[in-house]
Amino acid sequence: MNTPSLRIALLLSGDLATRFQADIAHFLCDLSVAPMFFSLPWLRRGPGLLFSLYQRLDRLLAPVAVDPFAPADLPGGLRIRELPDTAQWAHELGRMARADRLDLLIVPGDLEIPPGLPAAFRHGLLVLDFLDFASQAPVQAFAALADPASCWEPRLVWHTAKQPPRLLYRSASAVFPLSLSRTAAPACVTAARFVPRMVRELQDGGPQAWEARATPLEAAPPAAIPGNAAMRRFLFRLARRAAATAWRDIFFRPQWFLALRRGGGDPFDLGGFTPAFPPDASGWADPFPFVRDGVTHLFFEHIDKDTGHGRIAVMTQAPDGTFGPPHTVLHTPHHLSYPFVFEWGGEVYMVPESAQAARVELFRAVRFPLEWEPAATLLPGVRAVDSTLFEHEGRWWLMANLRLEGGSSWDELSVFYADSPLGPFVPHPGNPVVSDVRRSRPAGRVFRHGGRLYRPAQDCSGHYGRALAILEIETLTPRAYRETEVARHEAAVLGQGDSLHTYNSVPGLEAVDGHRYIPRLTCPRRRPGG
Repeated sequence: MNTPSLRIALLLSGDLATRFQADIAHFLCDLSVAPMFFSLPWLRRGPGLLFSLYQRLDRLLAPVAVDPFAPADLPGGLRIRELPDTAQWAHELGRMARADRLDLLIVPGDLEIPPGLPAAFRHGLLVLDFLDFASQAPVQAFAALADPASCWEPRLVWHTAKQPPRLLYRSASAVFPLSLSRTAAPACVTAARFVPRMVRELQDGGPQAWEARATPLEAAPPAAIPGNAAMRRFLFRLARRAAATAWRDIFFRPQWFLALRRGGGDPFDLGGFTPAFPPDASGWADPFPFVRDGVTHLFFEHIDKDTGHGRIAVMTQAPDGTFGPPHTVLHTPHHLSYPFVFEWGGEVYMVPESAQAARVELFRAVRFPLEWEPAATLLPGVRAVDSTLFEHEGRWWLMANLRLEGGSSWDELSVFYADSPLGPFVPHPGNPVVSDVRRSRPAGRVFRHGGRLYRPAQDCSGHYGRALAILEIETLTPRAYRETEVARHEAAVLGQGDSLHTYNSVPGLEAVDGHRYIPRLTCPRRRPGG
């Protein structure tokens, strides 16, 4: 279904737009929608002194690739209409909306909506309620940071004339405990795309598509710009967090390690794994066991202890069940990780993560397991992380998180499909099919258990790779995707560390990885009798 060209307006709190507002406008233009602009400049206000100073300092100490709150230009040639500085502004806006036959009003921020305003627009209002409308401050992100919570949830709320407000779109994003900028910016870069996604859905499916999607609105804790007294309390707590983090980073260094469980295991019960630590301060992560000619090989990311640069290594299991020393099998100038190894057509292939190269690369084994050659580029021009392939109902599917400029690689899962693992891959029309930092990013092979299809996913709320979720894929077609979380594993299951972010298995062996902190300095051992 294609609706006639939509007439959409954007409500601003001043004559100058932020990058967040400008991005929404540019995305609408990409959908052949030329938005109109209305402004309430008399409503514009700045946050308090301490909040403003904290924001400036935070941006200096924790810079982000894209600042959604920086000034930006709206699309050229589009006029801004200023609404009157009276209590009648909503009446005047409604009158102009009816005169111009406007379909939809976008409100980028939490604003008390006058009761009669949604009726003036054919499809009502869409409100991004996680920002303060008047100041454009990320108040919901700040509330989560001050708490501190492990994640926060930008959302898009639909206001219509004859219904209470309903939730149309949401996406949980991570909280970075030391920075409002790092907490708010990537999430707002993602949230700017909520509006064009829903407008495209409206164009394709009409208002029935929104009715099918809309759910009752859950009450959110009230959030407002903190005053100076509240900011002083927050800054004291923030200083304590920063001091604890600095102490840890001075005396300890992070290390990823593997953990193995032998025998037939249960992916819904991860007890009984034995850690396998690197012999030095380097890291081992993303384990992918693979059986070839009856021999088990364990591929993984080997993290350089000095540079953090990742390369792909393998250890081969001996007849006595032990694993030999690691051998590097792929090493490139760009970072490599997540060595997704699979067999097809009698040959062995690998898809390592190569997001820094801005493409998804496929390698073929020349002399398994040590030598590999490039075989194809599956997805060019994208920064995809943790690409995961599998065959299902006659098609090959590729799942990955795509990193957008300024956005997070943790939050949104995209799906592609093809007739073979060599491609070409077609993007799923529902992309992103998952938008939730707690269950989006792939964490290992898709597997079958009891006749059902499951995928492991990372929970990156709080910090990267914090926990592991197991999702049942209930629907997967070229038009639809649906999944349900059925299990969750915290890092405590390993008995140490603060993260758990990969699960893979082959007959007789399961592998996961964990993350811990080890001392930077070690005391020399005293010689006997010394």
